[in-house]
Order: sequence, then structure tokens, then C-alpha cells
Amino acid sequence: MQWTERRRTSSRSDALPATARGRRPWRRSLASVAVASSILTATVFAPAAQAADQFGNIVSYSDLHPSCIGPENAFWWSESSCSYPPGYSKLDSRSSNGRYRSTFQADGNWVVYDGDTAIWSSGTAGRGATNITFQWDGNIVIYRNAVALWSANPCRVARPERKILTMQDDGNLVFTSDTPGDFTSPHQYTVRWSSRGGTVRY
Repeated sequence: MQWTERRRTSSRSDALPATARGRRPWRRSLASVAVASSILTATVFAPAAQAADQFGNIVSYSDLHPSCIGPENAFWWSESSCSYPPGYSKLDSRSSNGRYRSTFQADGNWVVYDGDTAIWSSGTAGRGATNITFQWDGNIVIYRNAVALWSANPCRVARPERKILTMQDDGNLVFTSDTPGDFTSPHQYTVRWSSRGGTVRY
């Protein structure tokens, strides 16, 4: 009987230098790609974070449905109402040029100032106002408990459109909302109310 010697075939790892054995650069690359992909997916597709503020308002930074965010020169809300007590300074809004500001004062009056001069107010000072509410139905109301003291009273629509209150550089405090069906760029907004023009009806 003749014996045939079978030689051990070198594995791929044996063919590598000692310093490279056990390493799999391509596996590391794939792992890195997987991690980066998961981070990108979480960033792009994860829903915007929501949280309740100290007054129980739902705060959302979603592009489509922002809720109770601002102000700088604008306050945004959409499908949730936002309610604040008199004198809440974080609700104060100032025009981009710094000249005008709006504030819901501690005395319950909502006022627009040009410097130190009041140029518009809701006329609700000293009437026991408990809160100003930016309602999901498109109205802005100053309440004394459940009694409405003042209202913007626009043509209200029960839809989760974006609503924006802007302190403009011309001193006009303007309430606008998305124009239904408008997908143009720049986006067009519908004026609902302004401190100078009052209620706009359609």
C-alpha cells in the first residue's frame, strides 16, 4: 500500500503578515457604514421630540406641525393649543429690527410697543385675565377662567395647519396660517388677523 502525503493548505490568514492576522478591515468598514446608516435613519426619519412645558403645553419642533415654539419675532403653533398666564416674559416677541415688541403683561393686557409707547392693546388690563390661549382652531383668546375677554375671532378652521404670530418690522403684529393646498416655494400664508387691520374674513 502506498501512502500519499497530504500537505496542509495555508489559510488566508496564514498568508497575512503576523501584524495583520485576525484583522478584518472590510468588516470594520461594513460596521462603520451600518452605524452611520442607523444614525442617519434616526436623524431623518425619527419623529420630532415632543415634551410638555411648565404649563402643560405640548412643545414640538416638527417642520409640518410645530407646536408652542418661539418667540423670537414669531410664535408658532398648529394642532395643539398653547396657553400662558399674564406676565410670562418668554412669550414676549420683538421685531427683527428691535424697534417693536409685543407682550402679555402682568395686568392682563396684551400690548404692542414702539419703544416705550403703546401703539396697540387688547384693552384687557385690570379685568382679571388668567391666560392667553393660541387655539388649535385658529383663534387667539384672552380668558378670565372660562370667560373670553378678548378674541382675534378670525374665520376659524378645524385643521392642523401651521399658525404663526409675527411681530413685524413695521410695528404690525400679524397672525397668519398656511394657505391650504399651496405647495409653492416660497410658501404663501393667509393673513387671519393683525393689530392694525383687525380680523380678516374670507
